[in-house]
Amino acid sequence: MITKTEIISPAPPYNFRLTAGFGSIYPATYTQVNDETQIYERLLNIDGDIIFASVRSIGSTSSPKLSVQLTGSELGDIKITKAITQLKWVLGCDQDLSDFYKIVSNDHFFKEIIDCLHGLHVPMKGSIFESFVLAILGQQISNNIANAIRKTFIQTYGLKHVMKGNPFFCFPTPETVASISIENLMKLKLSRRKSEYINGIAHLALDSTSLLYPEPNLSDDETIRHYIKIRGVGEWTASWVLANGKGSFDSFPNGDLALRKIISNQYFGGQLQTEEVIKGFAERWAPWRTYATTYLFGALRRSLV
Repeated sequence: MITKTEIISPAPPYNFRLTAGFGSIYPATYTQVNDETQIYERLLNIDGDIIFASVRSIGSTSSPKLSVQLTGSELGDIKITKAITQLKWVLGCDQDLSDFYKIVSNDHFFKEIIDCLHGLHVPMKGSIFESFVLAILGQQISNNIANAIRKTFIQTYGLKHVMKGNPFFCFPTPETVASISIENLMKLKLSRRKSEYINGIAHLALDSTSLLYPEPNLSDDETIRHYIKIRGVGEWTASWVLANGKGSFDSFPNGDLALRKIISNQYFGGQLQTEEVIKGFAERWAPWRTYATTYLFGALRRSLV
């Protein structure tokens, strides 16, 4: 095995601990952060070659710098460049928070959140396929149950590698998922319909002309309308894919009950508002609603709301 070390300089402010931790919600699966060392570890599938990435902060929130250790059987310049590009994407390294911070600067509630989560960037999924599958697995069930199913799915069908004595898994490939029978997917405690959705997404992912890959010049609204043509995909799922699969900074998963509750509690005196009211209220955060959503969920995870 070959090991190479590279340096990434994210756009400041960048809080590595918060960002890496936010993107590692399926521990001991395919991404994880060591609580003691604060090292982010994951497998990368680069053109069929598996590379183990170990990332740690050697800078600060205001002057961020990441040391990246890549380990693999082949680490030529092209593979290294692709691996670093993917890491920068999933860790949100190139995002600029300044305009978002400006538009919420007079919002007392958001000011409290940003004081606690300063430098949190939006983690991204490794691919559009991964984003769709994870979103569908989370449809209409509690977050805890969804994460348990996601973890089982990844560990059952993802390629396993043992690094430093610990098992790591790649996210299952479209080829693998397309070959899984509906009955076997149902063994993961998925409904038949949801199993069919996942299998269908995998088949679409194998066709570069399918609905999974819209024209790149579409607006966010046009992309959502395009995605909801896919069986099993509604506005909620399409919005999450737009945010963490395609990297839109202005996606809002309208209809998300947790978001409705947070916004209703903080801005409407605890009276649960309708989806339409919440959607209209969230316009104040445009064109940075993905950031707003991430910070609201970050506050929820840290019991700030």
